[in-house]
Amino acid sequence: MNNRPQSRGMQSAGRGMSGAATPGGLRAPVPASRMGTSAMRMGTAAMRQGPGVGLVTDVRVQDRPLTQMGVHVNQGQGKPGRQIYDKSYYMTQLRGKHNELRDALQKFNQEMVEIQNDNNTFTMLEKRYEQLIKTVRNLEGELADYNLALDKQRTDTRPEEVQYMYQLLKSQNDAQRMEMDQIFLEKKSHEEEIKKFDEILESFTRADEEKLNDLHPDQRHEYDQLQQENRKISLPQLRHEVEMISQNLLMGESRLRQEPLRLRMQELKEKRVQLFSKLQNLEQQAKESQLSIPEQRDLLLQKVKDNNQEIVRTEERISETRKEMENCKKQLIEVNASAEQSSADQQKYEVLFTKDQEMSKFLEDFPRNLKDEQMKVQAKQQEVLAVLEDTSKYLGQKSQGDLDKLGQELDDELNFKKSQLDQSTATNQKLIGQVDKRKQELEKIRNLDAKISQELVQLAQKQQTMEKEIQEKYLHVDSMRAEKQMQTTELTRRKAKYDQRLAQLHNLVHFLQIKVDGKKQQLSDNETNQNLEALENKIKQYEQNLFHMQTFIATREAEADFSQQRDKVLNTMEAVNKILITNCMKISPMTGY
Repeated sequence: MNNRPQSRGMQSAGRGMSGAATPGGLRAPVPASRMGTSAMRMGTAAMRQGPGVGLVTDVRVQDRPLTQMGVHVNQGQGKPGRQIYDKSYYMTQLRGKHNELRDALQKFNQEMVEIQNDNNTFTMLEKRYEQLIKTVRNLEGELADYNLALDKQRTDTRPEEVQYMYQLLKSQNDAQRMEMDQIFLEKKSHEEEIKKFDEILESFTRADEEKLNDLHPDQRHEYDQLQQENRKISLPQLRHEVEMISQNLLMGESRLRQEPLRLRMQELKEKRVQLFSKLQNLEQQAKESQLSIPEQRDLLLQKVKDNNQEIVRTEERISETRKEMENCKKQLIEVNASAEQSSADQQKYEVLFTKDQEMSKFLEDFPRNLKDEQMKVQAKQQEVLAVLEDTSKYLGQKSQGDLDKLGQELDDELNFKKSQLDQSTATNQKLIGQVDKRKQELEKIRNLDAKISQELVQLAQKQQTMEKEIQEKYLHVDSMRAEKQMQTTELTRRKAKYDQRLAQLHNLVHFLQIKVDGKKQQLSDNETNQNLEALENKIKQYEQNLFHMQTFIATREAEADFSQQRDKVLNTMEAVNKILITNCMKISPMTGY
């Protein structure tokens, strides 16, 4: 057993063992010094101190150290490392970096191809989207037409009405089309005029530029200073800034009005008021429920009385409102009647004059007609009395059958006379009503005469004022013509002055534009500006790469996060241990152990 070759475990373990040295310089192995497999195994608790080294170590094969014996990654022997960095080492390093660069370039090229494909796809989809939008709009128009036709069919609209609406809309569209064509032609003519004016202004600008070039440098410097002062005190620019600020303020106010939080706050306030009123009502009801039965009965009676009074007041207000409405309607009818009368005064005056004559004649004849009717009534009464006397005399001579027959006849005649009397009374009432109506019409005619006379007076006054205006204003044509000619001359002079100033301003603007273009050219030719632009592009690229790296790191961290699985396993293990402990506790201890 002593001649048995030792395993690797024994070799590594034997380094710490002690033994007697042989004469040949070798150590003799100590008996029973071999470690078992169970002695080398660690427990589960000792292995759970942290993650393994292999999980957190980034092993890169291309960065391995090379020796004469090939790949060798065991660095725990304590031997010295590479002492001489020869050509093969540097070639290996260059080869690794070259591979990294090639992989990065391939990755970038692949990303560029993907981006280009995405751009092409986006362009195609955008064109397709525009086509689909046009198709959808056309279909929406057709759907609206079909819905309109369906509505017309449901409402039983006649085809003549639809045709009339079609013709009306067509005429409106034709009129609008003609207006648009006219506006387009006017716009084109105005654009041509503006183009001509621009050419003239450009010629003036060139001429002024030539004159400015001929000036003395001091005069040119003074001119530039004046132009700078003019730009500083430019009123239109300040007005434009004020308008922009006002627009921003209005936009901010509108945005504030439409802010969801503000609207939500308003809704909550309204709900708070409603809930507060409900709370008060509930508190009042709770207080009322705590009262005694007689008090509750008195309270209900008082509420009923209050409600009845409120109903009475409401009905009174309704009746008053109805009366006011009737009065307003009457006034409206009178106003419309007066308006209609004023629209045809002469014709209505003649009609009213004839009615006035008829009413006057009727009123003149009314007393005489009344006396005649009264005399006729008295005569009829006398006739009735005479007939009654004759009847009484005749009744004394007739038998009972004749008396019954005669009584029936007299009753019929009496009923006939009563009906005639009722008709006469109704006729009398109608005549009295007509008399009142004619009196009212006569009063209206008199009022109309007063109104006509008043209008005639107003027309006479208006005629006098118009004649006075003619005498004062329109008979001085020469003076007015001279005054207007002076105004025209003044306006022409001012126009020429403003045209001159406009030409100067155009020259100044052209000069400043040339100066600005020169500054832009100098800025583009400046090396510092070019360097700044290059640095800015580099910064953008670095920021983009940083963003990609951050997203990559975040995704890898999310993928490598096993905390949830670990917690689940630990919880499961604890649950299993608890179950085992409870099972062991349930088993009664056995004797003899």
